[in-house]
Amino acid sequence: MACYNGALIVREGEDDPFQQIFSQELNVGETLQLIELLTKKFKTISISLYSGSDWYVESVDEWVEQEAAITKLEPIVANLNQLLLEQRLPVHKLLLIGSTSEIEQLKEVCESLNLETSSFYLSKENYLEVTHYQVSKEKALTIVANHYQIPVENTMAIGDNFNDLPMIKLSGMGVAMGNAPEEVTKGATIQTATNDENGVSKVLLNQILLQEI
Repeated sequence: MACYNGALIVREGEDDPFQQIFSQELNVGETLQLIELLTKKFKTISISLYSGSDWYVESVDEWVEQEAAITKLEPIVANLNQLLLEQRLPVHKLLLIGSTSEIEQLKEVCESLNLETSSFYLSKENYLEVTHYQVSKEKALTIVANHYQIPVENTMAIGDNFNDLPMIKLSGMGVAMGNAPEEVTKGATIQTATNDENGVSKVLLNQILLQEI
């Protein structure tokens, strides 16, 4: 399973249900710099920090409650600076949520910092994600395929947003969800139903399971 845009790839091992295949963490200094920027100049932005299977926040605000409702996960409330400085916690992703206008402004400011190893991208119009610049879903697909010794042309990739497009184009069968933007749909091999219409299960049933019967 590839998590955080490919920053962490895990498999279920015999003794460890969360066995790492690949891990690419954010630079600690750059992460601290971003947190300082947010707490001083963008105080209304919600900050979520992801490390392995854990989700950390400094407080539970409306955006955290919304994300918890979507993901069915509960965050751990903690001091983020202490996690980084004292516990040396590896950080795989930062998720920054606010109004669309705030996030647009924040993205411009973050990119102007010219941080050497941090990459910024919008997963939604008001969701700004931060991962290591070498991380991508395209790279994650290649790592997983190589790990299981499967040619990339024999893989299927399913996605519904712009950061899925390189992975969709790389795979042997790229599938765009029914709710994907037009640009993503154009880059895919086929299109399935929307998330709400169980598009993933439908394409797996039609393209894989029924083909084997």
